Amino acid sequence: MASRVKPTAICFFAGAGGCSLGFKLAGFDIRLANDIDRDSAESYAANHKGVPFLREDINVLPSRAIREKSGLDDSPLDIIVGGPPCQGFSSAGMRDGTDPRNQLVQSYGRVVRELRPRWFIMENVEGMLTLQHGEYVHRLVSTLLEAGYTIRIAKLDTADYGLPQRRKRVFVVGNCLGLDFDFPEPTHWVEDRPLFSPEPELVTLHDAIVDLPQATDDVAPLRRIAQPASAIQKRLSRAIIYNHVANCPVGVTLERVRRLKQGQDMRHLPPELQHESYRRRAFRRVMDGIPTEKRGGAPAGLRRLVYDEPCKTITSGAPREFVHPTENRFLTVRECARVQTFPDNYRFVGNLASQYRQVGNAVPPMMAEIIATHLGKCIESSRELQPTDEAGRWLGILATKSNGMSPALDKAVQLLNSNGH
Repeated sequence: MASRVKPTAICFFAGAGGCSLGFKLAGFDIRLANDIDRDSAESYAANHKGVPFLREDINVLPSRAIREKSGLDDSPLDIIVGGPPCQGFSSAGMRDGTDPRNQLVQSYGRVVRELRPRWFIMENVEGMLTLQHGEYVHRLVSTLLEAGYTIRIAKLDTADYGLPQRRKRVFVVGNCLGLDFDFPEPTHWVEDRPLFSPEPELVTLHDAIVDLPQATDDVAPLRRIAQPASAIQKRLSRAIIYNHVANCPVGVTLERVRRLKQGQDMRHLPPELQHESYRRRAFRRVMDGIPTEKRGGAPAGLRRLVYDEPCKTITSGAPREFVHPTENRFLTVRECARVQTFPDNYRFVGNLASQYRQVGNAVPPMMAEIIATHLGKCIESSRELQPTDEAGRWLGILATKSNGMSPALDKAVQLLNSNGH
């Protein structure tokens, strides 16, 4: 930051700290982090020493306690950051509109209204837009507009910004200063790439993980041997490498894994090797309005990743679904963390399932840094502005890069755009 005064931030649903790391790298002063999960809190403390952490339920967390713990008292807060748990919205789940986890988004809106930061940003999965036919996100946006926030929404793909992963997420950003703003421009392109495009080539899974040492059964940290070659490796490589423990299948799962070639998944296996749960899910359709014939068939369930492409979205299911491109094992926690752009010395605590979950739930630090750097410039240029007492403005939504939308998404977009009339 050009200014000597770092912009201040509070991170809710901080998890293991991916978003906090990105904002730190962009020059923000993280004054407080909050999450209810114990392992995430321990991972956060191991990597963000000195940042106060409240392991409390945000649904009952009073704003007074937040201000006291952060040391802000009555001082202005520049930004609130948060990524509420997404399982209630995700197409990987059952998309239950009554899921109690969905209340967390509304609680996030409450702390924004009560703490009144100059800016806020919220990250979530695509399914949030179409839950309850768009009413859910519309309710959140409407209450924040009434509170005086000028708001814009965009669905961004991390691969478009040079990350080694296709990860589409919704970002809701607003400010109470009445400022128009936009999201950072993509630097890479995943879809509809022109033949002679000047944008850099996409960053691949190979770029991200090929320099890591051989995974072993030893839980002790490893020391680097190979020199990083790609730009993403140079960014993430450290002398000490944590959480690179081999995750090897056995029995029938090993037989399935051995049969798969790069790019193949459960549907490419003979019927006798297809998992029963996969066959059940083959008949399930996410209720988002997309016609069955356009949904592309059943979920993959198990897939061997392709080295020369950006990785599929890292989720908590990676330890049982994502097979290494050339080895008969699943990705390690560290390989998943590399794809998520965590540096090698970023340590995740808890059992293996918890470590994978923490990595999969995180906002990729590099993506957080890109957005934070962009917003940081907006914050610095608007230091003299005071919060407005008027109702906010709806600036619009970028929901897709294509010309078509599912009926459910189209309805949600129309409902959100009604805020501007």
